[in-house]
Amino acid sequence: MDSNPTIVDFLSESLKAIQGQDKTVLSPNQQKVADDLATLMDAKLAEIVSELEAVASCRQEDSDTPEHEKKPPFEGFCFGLHKIGEALLPHLVETYAEWVKAKTIEKTQFQWILDARSDAFINYLVELACVHGVAFDDTLIAIGQHERLLLQRLEADLRKLYRKTFELV
Repeated sequence: MDSNPTIVDFLSESLKAIQGQDKTVLSPNQQKVADDLATLMDAKLAEIVSELEAVASCRQEDSDTPEHEKKPPFEGFCFGLHKIGEALLPHLVETYAEWVKAKTIEKTQFQWILDARSDAFINYLVELACVHGVAFDDTLIAIGQHERLLLQRLEADLRKLYRKTFELV
């Protein structure tokens, strides 16, 4: 991947990972439905990432956070990305669920389309934490063991949230 990967790079990697997992051949009608759904999900993912990129920072506001609740900068950045993921990942799932319901399609039939977009979004948030989290923390020059654990927790929590949200829709 590039040194400055975009959400498209993450989506490409996610799609490569699932390629060949499902050997089902789609009929022309099913392929059209899958293409329409993928277009919708790509647009929703792009919208979510655009909104995310419009956010100035995930820094904790000094005046809003009591001293005993402040986190070190890297941890605070990961916490902020987790909150963003908590808000936006269910929105992606709900977009998918509403579309398949409107088309009277079984929820799991095209789940791989949602899986790839959710995977890309989660990987994107983790990469943001890696790259920009260090920049927010003046005391860090590299990711250490503690930061790797925070990144793993961020990724695991977001994947758990995705699975739970999908089960509930």
